[in-house]
Amino acid sequence: MKWLAWGSVFVLWAAACATTEPIEASDVPTPPSPEAAPPPADAGTDARAEASVKPEAGGGDSSFVAPAPIVSAMTPLKATAGGVGPTLVVTGDKFVSWSVVRVDGADLPTTFVSQTKLQAQLPASRIDNAGILQIDVFTAAPGGGKSANLGFLVENPIPVLASIAPSSVQVGSGDMILTLNGTNFSKSPKVTFDNVDLVIQSVTANVLTATVPAALVAVAGSRPVTVANPAPGGGKSSTIAFIVTNPQAITVTGVSPTTALVGSGNVTLTIAGAGFVQGSGGSGSGVSFNGVNIPTTVTDQTQMSATIPAALLTTSGTFPIVVTNPPPGGGVSSPVTFEVQNPAPSITKLQPNTAFYGGSDKKISVLGTGFVPQSVVRVANTDVTTTFVSGNELEALVPAPKLAALGTLGIHVHSPGPGGGDSATSPLLVVCDPSGVDVALGAAGDVTTVFTSFSTAPTAPPLNAGVCPTSLATTRTPQPYRTWVVQNNQPQSLTLSAWAVCSTGTLSEDDALLAIYKRPTPPATDGERLQCATVMSEGSFGSYPAGATYKSPESNGSSWCPGLTKANGGGVALAACEKAVVFTMPYDASSIYYTPPYALRLKVE
Repeated sequence: MKWLAWGSVFVLWAAACATTEPIEASDVPTPPSPEAAPPPADAGTDARAEASVKPEAGGGDSSFVAPAPIVSAMTPLKATAGGVGPTLVVTGDKFVSWSVVRVDGADLPTTFVSQTKLQAQLPASRIDNAGILQIDVFTAAPGGGKSANLGFLVENPIPVLASIAPSSVQVGSGDMILTLNGTNFSKSPKVTFDNVDLVIQSVTANVLTATVPAALVAVAGSRPVTVANPAPGGGKSSTIAFIVTNPQAITVTGVSPTTALVGSGNVTLTIAGAGFVQGSGGSGSGVSFNGVNIPTTVTDQTQMSATIPAALLTTSGTFPIVVTNPPPGGGVSSPVTFEVQNPAPSITKLQPNTAFYGGSDKKISVLGTGFVPQSVVRVANTDVTTTFVSGNELEALVPAPKLAALGTLGIHVHSPGPGGGDSATSPLLVVCDPSGVDVALGAAGDVTTVFTSFSTAPTAPPLNAGVCPTSLATTRTPQPYRTWVVQNNQPQSLTLSAWAVCSTGTLSEDDALLAIYKRPTPPATDGERLQCATVMSEGSFGSYPAGATYKSPESNGSSWCPGLTKANGGGVALAACEKAVVFTMPYDASSIYYTPPYALRLKVE
């Protein structure tokens, strides 16, 4: 009875057996031959498959007609492209042993499980590409037919990007081939480089190559690289950063100019070299001056310009110029020396241009051009205390020891390097203080004539002739007198001689007293005047100092013509710039009728 379980025949036969009416032989389908009888239910899938034999014409029940298969569900409903082909389980109804599962009309190896269930192996080759596969069940004649289609989705996997090569290039590189390594690459992936789709050169499941155009590596920075598989399924991989680096090797071959003067305005530099990077906002090459970044413009990889602000050129010195390329990559050049030079100083005027012999420290203003805070005034090649006022004025203190000799002091300004140098020398005259001086004596041997003009001279009581007075002689007839303050203007000591210009005649014609006071001012009072003078001449009377006699070189035979001459033991020694007072008055104790000499001679030797 086991063979009656075969297919629909079993159902028909069982129904026929269940009727109470006799069964005609013609109503019972002819069973398959015993060789084709299905195996027991516990014989396994292979045994059932072997028993699923389509009735042959002329053998068994030739009147059997297979029903059209019906499909209602399938598992699984999708697979990942490139993976292992799954086993499809198709459920429905009216499956027979020779029903087959098909994919896009092509038979699959099928296992009949029951009239409601079939199994079929979907080979890996059928899920190599993403898309929708049409799955149906087909039962061959007699009867049978094709079921409705079920869609089987083949999805692209999500790609995995493991590495890229190269992972970086230097800015400005040309077109390059980028290799991407990973898994689950589809046959039509998309590679993006900084959100720009690249042209793909080759594809396998694990390796991609694509062309990166030069324009995408023209600026330094990080570029995201991803791989994306298209739908169905698919998706985007994680990102790997591709680094475009700035050059590390920067060469500066020339800078122009390499010097500027202290106080210059802005100075524009032209810099030549290699490895410069264009960019903005800090992405390109930059230039620093003494560690301070300055405005920079990059023309190309070999040329750039930069501006040194005037504020950085206020101090002389040697300063480094450095070119820097920013990260990523990047680096610094070797420094190039730039000199900020002091200008060459020049003196146009000393104010004042004289100083008094023997005086205290003398402050002078030095006017000119090219002065800097480090400039120093030199007096006779010796640095003196200097105050910087401006680029056109210095103040200097000439020390008193420099004023200990009459003559000319050389004044010049020295500015230190770099640049700088020495100005031309300007003269500072060290002269005698002329205040209160009536006669500036000439050089040794010179004779100076002064005129008495007694009509304008003051009057004073007369002196007692020949006696050093001890009190005022107020009872005598007042006599006019005259004084001159004279000064030795020579750097060496000289001896002053004086004498009256006398004429030949009687005593009444030429009679005068001649004295030299070694002091800088005339006697202010009678008391001062009546003190014994350093040297006094009274014609042939008296001897002051003792033992000295006095004679006028121009006595013209007059024994009363007074004179103080060095040759006759008289004269007064005057040091440089020393002053003395020459005093004269008519000499007579009781009369004003004597005519004094009209002139005196002064001589230094």
